[in-house]
Amino acid sequence: MANSVITNAGLWVAEYNLAGDANMLSLGSAAELLDDTVIGDSARSRAGGLRKFAFACEGFWNDTVDAFAFADVGFSNVPVTIAPVALSAGSIAFVGLMSQGDYTPHSATVGELSKFTMAGEGVGLPIARGQLLANATVSASGTGTACLIGAASASQTVCASLHVLSLTGTSPAITVVVQSDDNVGFSSPTTVATFATASTGTNLFQFASVAGPRTDTYYRVTYTVTGSGPSIAFVAAVGLA
Repeated sequence: MANSVITNAGLWVAEYNLAGDANMLSLGSAAELLDDTVIGDSARSRAGGLRKFAFACEGFWNDTVDAFAFADVGFSNVPVTIAPVALSAGSIAFVGLMSQGDYTPHSATVGELSKFTMAGEGVGLPIARGQLLANATVSASGTGTACLIGAASASQTVCASLHVLSLTGTSPAITVVVQSDDNVGFSSPTTVATFATASTGTNLFQFASVAGPRTDTYYRVTYTVTGSGPSIAFVAAVGLA
């Protein structure tokens, strides 16, 4: 496989698109390694324990990033979505729910651009790997691209994220539904999750999880847009953890 150079990665935290501010991001998935060595073993033995993930990014400080990153220190249940290669529906994406534990507003010497760093750790679930279902600006109700995610085993969880980045118009609002099916044509779609209606200042970031098993392999979003002259930018992704 070809190497991947980060040039147009997607980074969404809560209702913010940080790709235009960050110049470094990292995402680590791990499991605690528990010592289960017993008498008679000739070397250390380890058992895989609870899974976890850690997220970090750094970039150039501005007051928009500062306003939410400062306020969210210690705030839990923040959805984060990372698309490391491309930004269109069907692109690889990682989806998680985190608690933001660290924010450094300023780091620079004289004559340099001031930089920020922020970091967080997973809450309740490991990081999920899947695809972007939508990264679009819409003005009317519609249906997203069908994406092949795969079946979820009994030990897996389907995780979905929603980031509503901007809403303009008169009383703009959007309701996003995640659906699954066993075929790309979605002849008999099943609702996986219905996100609460997002409007200005309300329900702008959401996360849903559904335990497996699930035999459906294709996923998509449908969305209902209301308001007068609406224009709504949003990102949605699904993955298996």
